Amino acid sequence: MSSTTGNETPASVVTASVPGSDQKVKDTPAPEVTSTADSVKVSGSEKDGAKNAEHADGFLEQDRVAERRLVRKLDLRLVSWISLLCLFGVLDRTNAGNAKLFGLLEDTHMTDGQFLWGLSIFFIGYVIFEIPANLLLKKFTPSKWIGFAVTLWGICSTCHAAVYNFAGFASTRFFLGIFEAGFGPGVPLFFSFWYTRTEMAWRTALFFASATISGAFGGAIAYGIGNAVGNEGAGAWRYLFIIEGVPSIVLGLLTFWALPDFPETAKFLSEDEKKLAIARRHRYAHDSTEGVKKRQVIAAFKDYKNWMTAIVYIGLNVPLASLSVFLPSIIKGLGYTNLEAQLLTIPPYIAACVVLIITAWNSDRTRQRGLHVSATALVGAVGYALLIACTSESQVGVRYFATVLCCCGIYPAVPQVLAWVSNNQGGDTKRAVGLAITIQFTHIFSAAGSQIYRNTDAPLYVTGHIISLSFMLMASVVSLLLRTLLKRENERRDRVGGEVKEAEMAGLDVKLLGDDHPKFRFIL
Repeated sequence: MSSTTGNETPASVVTASVPGSDQKVKDTPAPEVTSTADSVKVSGSEKDGAKNAEHADGFLEQDRVAERRLVRKLDLRLVSWISLLCLFGVLDRTNAGNAKLFGLLEDTHMTDGQFLWGLSIFFIGYVIFEIPANLLLKKFTPSKWIGFAVTLWGICSTCHAAVYNFAGFASTRFFLGIFEAGFGPGVPLFFSFWYTRTEMAWRTALFFASATISGAFGGAIAYGIGNAVGNEGAGAWRYLFIIEGVPSIVLGLLTFWALPDFPETAKFLSEDEKKLAIARRHRYAHDSTEGVKKRQVIAAFKDYKNWMTAIVYIGLNVPLASLSVFLPSIIKGLGYTNLEAQLLTIPPYIAACVVLIITAWNSDRTRQRGLHVSATALVGAVGYALLIACTSESQVGVRYFATVLCCCGIYPAVPQVLAWVSNNQGGDTKRAVGLAITIQFTHIFSAAGSQIYRNTDAPLYVTGHIISLSFMLMASVVSLLLRTLLKRENERRDRVGGEVKEAEMAGLDVKLLGDDHPKFRFIL
């Protein structure tokens, strides 16, 4: 934070307790920076102004090279591991669609309606446990909580291979939803302990990019099993659940050791890196990691922004819940065999991964979330419109391209919304509850989304496409409306208290006022 005076201001020290222990940790504060025209003083140590040049965003940093090195180290340790967990989590959640083409319904004597209800029951378990799971991640250390959740969802996924009727299928789906709720909603919160808010979209996108890779990976595994066992081979779908479920168990157990919790206790960081990581956490509006704050829980439920982002997220996740499971069936409806359909699910997911990475990078670069959400949702809407309009057998190529557009519209927008919610919350507890609200109420509708592609509508599935189109348009419009409201609020605060640069939010104490603090500015 720059200052126009040459007087030195003593740095304050923040004391916080690390969740999951009674140990008190004394945080090194965000650097108290003073500047003159010729030199820079940071936290009592002087460096020449040439080495500590002021950034375009107003920050004076002790060592930009050290920070870039730290962020690369965090990415390698945190993002890569979380992304690997996400890959297998999505694989375990969506492989029922691949299993359906391998005779799951016939072997378990389920009807199409029972299969759809089994898919919906997953979201019921997910919804019940979402908010408690995020609060428990605050109470316990992330490594223990996430490791516990991943291990148990891996066991549930593997148990799918042993089901013989609808009751068994529904039970495993319900508990799979409960344990997956302990992971996904908490990832943006976990990242907020380590990254600044202008870095969140890129990291959340890298995490979610593994979901698109998972779709391609799942198609490849299913194709391989189909070739090895035979497309209609006895129990091919059972091999699918075992092969994709066991790695989650192994990764969950390794997470207890591999995943660090907080900068204060990170063994893979040096002391200087810990201090820098803590200072980065305090760079913008900060709140201690101590416990669950009742005031912030109430504020999260009263905040209109959380409910509007929930509407946007609903608009994205109804199509996502259906497409992630039924893409093989949709492609089969174009006239391909079961095995060909498994293989042809790969290109749409690869394309979605590329678009996701590009939009995430540009979103962090421009610090714009709403525009990217709206634009990508519109691309998905165009894809569904083409699927509805092009019904001729001679238009198979166009319809397949439309499935690519659907994937490229849905998957890139989802991490943008999660980053947007995380960016605009004042306080860790409010962030945890805000994310849970956004995701929890969304999955109530996701349960309905898993019902919209029925065998009676095959092979065109027009009803499912119309519903998905409507929700994608809703997401596009509401995201623009929310961005407009946030922009007006930022402008109102600028008129009242003057413009505030990102640098001036360094060390902003939001424990009492949260994002109502007059110096807090929202990411658009």
